Amino acid sequence: QEIMKLVEERDSLRQAQVLQKEKLDNYSKTIETLNATLDSIAYQEKMIFIGNGEIPVTKEDVKHNLMRFEALLKKQGEKIKQLEKQLAESNESNTHSLSLISHLKEQLNDKNLRIAQLKEELEKKNVSIARLQELVESQKITINTQSATINELNRRTQRQNEALARQDAILNNGYVLIGSKEDLKRKGILKKGKIVADASLDRSKFAKIDIREWREIYFTAKRPRILTNMPSSSYEITTTGDQKFTLTVKDPSDFWRISSYLIIQTD
Repeated sequence: QEIMKLVEERDSLRQAQVLQKEKLDNYSKTIETLNATLDSIAYQEKMIFIGNGEIPVTKEDVKHNLMRFEALLKKQGEKIKQLEKQLAESNESNTHSLSLISHLKEQLNDKNLRIAQLKEELEKKNVSIARLQELVESQKITINTQSATINELNRRTQRQNEALARQDAILNNGYVLIGSKEDLKRKGILKKGKIVADASLDRSKFAKIDIREWREIYFTAKRPRILTNMPSSSYEITTTGDQKFTLTVKDPSDFWRISSYLIIQTD
């Protein structure tokens, strides 16, 4: 009962780890989309007052660039709405992402209002292009702050992914040791004819493997015996003679279900 309780706890940890990875992956995709949106908006906004080559920018240039910027905002607005809809329909709460999207939607609305104001200014006589540039520059601070916030969240997500990768490796580590009865006694694995408890095993004596990829092992033995509690239906041992054996894992999840240690006595 104690063993099964530990097995259930380990399986629960693995399931939680899978769900956490999916959550972080979705969050990373959201951050990437928001970053791309901000980058394209910042670039197109910069292009509003850029003319052709060395020719000074004119009212017509600005009007044309404003139309391009307006089209971009509309396209990005539709993309953000779709992202917001996907998050709203997901089964998990993603407060941070929804909050960022809400702020970005506000920025898009502000940009659209600014475009309308610039168009109105352009229709006035003797309009100063320099004055229009000042109006746009005053709006850039907000979007730069938004970009800094998203970059910080991106770095935080990266750190979480790294921690998750380390946790994933720990949960999927297996430990293999093959040796004679005397070898196992000398290494402190066998005491009074029995294997010591998992918690007392010295992992430095074992070969560490990834149980998701490890499937078989070749070894030499007189009379091989698996000392750890691996379900017999989850593996098979074959021989080609001359004391040469192969252990093949048929069902990894069942094979490692009870213990993360595989101990084979060769005599």
